[in-house]
Amino acid sequence: DMRMLESVERYLLTRPASQDRDLSLAAGAIEQDDPKRARELAEGVLAQARVDEPLRVLELLADALVKLDKRDEAEKRYLAAMSRFPEHAADLANHRAALVFE
Repeated sequence: DMRMLESVERYLLTRPASQDRDLSLAAGAIEQDDPKRARELAEGVLAQARVDEPLRVLELLADALVKLDKRDEAEKRYLAAMSRFPEHAADLANHRAALVFE
């Protein structure tokens, strides 16, 4: 229900800025069929020096990019993330494989 999503977004915007808040807003933007906004929010988190949840960021970013018909860019982002976050490389590779064979 759109009103419920809008209420959740209003609530999230009252919370202090954080990666979790921005990723929750990105997830809401995807649900509201606003992949451009979801992409901007996820990219903002990814641009930070320290990323708390790289898998979550990449999942949201890839979802947004696929909805924007930019599947190739989503794949490139996964490859870059595998280098940047080697401790998550195996999980990122699995997510990338799912994207490629979707």
